[in-house]
Amino acid sequence: MPSVFDERENDVIRQCLIAVLDGPFIDDWEFETRLGFDRPTLREILSAHDQSGYKPKYPELSLAVNNCMNEIANGVTISPEKWARWFTVPKQMVESTLLKWNAIKS
Repeated sequence: MPSVFDERENDVIRQCLIAVLDGPFIDDWEFETRLGFDRPTLREILSAHDQSGYKPKYPELSLAVNNCMNEIANGVTISPEKWARWFTVPKQMVESTLLKWNAIKS
């Protein structure tokens, strides 16, 4: 199944997953509670789907993408300096990609 997202949107998704996985935004003690999976699971999901794009019909991927993008768009506070370190797109692009994700997966 081909990705329904263009290259830029796939990159936005990837940046959100990486920022949540490796960034300083969610502490280890609350990671699984907030996201529904642990860091090693997110690392596996990221590496499994990194080359093939992000498709909303895989349950574990859908949960990871939805929850990571939601944390970045609505959950965690990110200073402009940290945003520039983790993202190459404005927050509005994360928000619009999350909206598209939610429309497609339902």
